[in-house]
Amino acid sequence: ASCCTFLMIFLLSDDLLQIVINQEDNIIFDVGYPDFLNENGFFEIYLIKHFDWDKPLEHYVTKDIFEVKQILEKSLEKYSSSRR
Repeated sequence: ASCCTFLMIFLLSDDLLQIVINQEDNIIFDVGYPDFLNENGFFEIYLIKHFDWDKPLEHYVTKDIFEVKQILEKSLEKYSSSRR
């Protein structure tokens, strides 16, 4: 059980994913799991432009990993460089 617990803590850490979805406008899609030691934690998603973390373009909170995927897909549609 300790091996699995370690793996869960490793997988659900604060910094999970960061993707530059628009290089021209320097837009980052960032996913974290801030309370990774809490089994009732949540995913936190930010869309950041020009590294301005104080004023995110968008911010989401969800417990559903499938919603994270949906938000990523919608964000790619909305902000991707290839959409212009």
